Amino acid sequence: MLPMFQALKNVKEYLVRTYHVAKPYWTSPEYKKVAWALLLTMLAIEGVQLYLVSSLSYANRDFMDVLDNREFEKFWSVFWFWIGLFGVMLISYLAQMHVKYHLIISWREFLTNRYQARYINNGIFNQMGLKDYNVDNPDQRISQDTYNIANETIELGISLLSNVGHLVVFSFILWEVSGALEFDAMGVDFYIPGYMFWVALVYAILAIWLTHKFGKQLMPLNFERQHKEANFRFHLVRLRENAESVSLLGGEATERKQLKQEFGDIKSNWIELLKYKKRLLALNMGMGQLSQIFPYLVAMPALIAGNIAIGGLMQLRGAFMSVEASMTWFATRYEVIAEWKSSVDRIILLEEGIKAAENDSKDRRLIVEKNNANEIQAEKVSIALPTGELLAENVDFVLKPGNNVVITGTSGSGKSTLFRALSGLWLWGSGVIKQPNSKTMFIPQKSYLPKGTLREVLLYPSDGNNVSDVRLKRCMEICMLSKFIDKLDVDDDWSKVLSGGEQQRISFVRALLAEPAWLFLDESTSALDPKTEAEIYKALKRELPNTTIVSIAHRESLKQYHSVELRLDGLTKTTTLHTI
Repeated sequence: MLPMFQALKNVKEYLVRTYHVAKPYWTSPEYKKVAWALLLTMLAIEGVQLYLVSSLSYANRDFMDVLDNREFEKFWSVFWFWIGLFGVMLISYLAQMHVKYHLIISWREFLTNRYQARYINNGIFNQMGLKDYNVDNPDQRISQDTYNIANETIELGISLLSNVGHLVVFSFILWEVSGALEFDAMGVDFYIPGYMFWVALVYAILAIWLTHKFGKQLMPLNFERQHKEANFRFHLVRLRENAESVSLLGGEATERKQLKQEFGDIKSNWIELLKYKKRLLALNMGMGQLSQIFPYLVAMPALIAGNIAIGGLMQLRGAFMSVEASMTWFATRYEVIAEWKSSVDRIILLEEGIKAAENDSKDRRLIVEKNNANEIQAEKVSIALPTGELLAENVDFVLKPGNNVVITGTSGSGKSTLFRALSGLWLWGSGVIKQPNSKTMFIPQKSYLPKGTLREVLLYPSDGNNVSDVRLKRCMEICMLSKFIDKLDVDDDWSKVLSGGEQQRISFVRALLAEPAWLFLDESTSALDPKTEAEIYKALKRELPNTTIVSIAHRESLKQYHSVELRLDGLTKTTTLHTI
């Protein structure tokens, strides 16, 4: 009994976690009125459909009895009544489909917005890329699994409610039509009222048990399938984004080998899935075909005895099949339930991963706060990797406005990590970093160029409504991008059009437009030749005289544009600050 209790406990815990994923939509101030209105409308339509199905059952019986008894004078009245019921039924199904699809897209919109907001806000998406939170391909979970949850939960939920309703309605019909079974065995008289109902119940229990036995591995295999499919898709996207680098390095053969291996994993999983799907298909087809003739076999004694007419037999068969279908709902929907569960599992893990990242952000010991001194201070700062490995320890420095700073050190000493810490993006470590209240801007080594017009790329992330064309074009000229001035409103994938150096110069146009008090550059001129680099730094000093520049650099030539050097020592984990 202990394994059974443990299984029930696991099911309970899983349902609780699933409930917490679903609950926010149905309690959301913005969505709950629409959600409940659509759901109640669907339930009302479902109630109407149950009444219509029940009525059609009797109409079908009457229709067959009219034909069997040759009562042709009643034919047209029974026929038109049947047509009317069918027409109303068709309208109800169309109405239910309309309402259902609006409910699905509403729920998907909520889930997408919810996880998208939590994933993007406060740099969580960046944080989850720096530390392993056991969440692979969060983009695929937000785009696809949220849809699966909304669609399959509504589909399965309405289907389950419909089957419960059909079970109740047709159980009464089956009980009424089948009558009682009386027989004598070993001198004992047996009387079983509504015996066809009990036959259907035993039949359904057997079908459910066999289905679970044959198909229980589908759930973990479906979860694994989505994981492998997402990895394969991610590799293809990464290959497209780094096509030039791979081609220049001659890495095609390696990429093909890795992609072939990843698809091999998909194929192995698919073949394993196929094994269990074939078992389920064989079982469902066998049970389905058996259910076609089984009610006739069970009702044969009543038909031979003349206790039931052809119309009643047809109604009995229909009622039996409806009851059996309702009772075996779990068996026939097993594969869909398995796919639904795998999507729910992935969203639950996404929820847990985002929550863990949010908790890391909330509990951070490397504090970043604003000060009123218009200077940058580091007080007893230690910077570590997410694994706990220290990069710098007990760092203390003060960066004064007007004194341009160059940050140097050996490769791996933590220069870029310090850059992230100063921006507030790095959580791991301890101490206090005080940022100035004045405007700061951080430019990474690789510029981000969104798809859109060149104007939108240059003004990103601002909409640029307050930037005139005259000012924008002048900044482009200063940053040596004059040849693109006539392409400001051209929509293109500019990350492919522009060279690496031109992409870095895009960032400096943004800096000139923003006019920050502090400008942080993380090897932001690494793709520029020394002459262009010199022109850019001279332009910054000329055009932004009130801006203090903090540069991370490997080139010694950059020191001439700075008055202070902050050097990181990767061996001793210490920093030194001195005037150049």
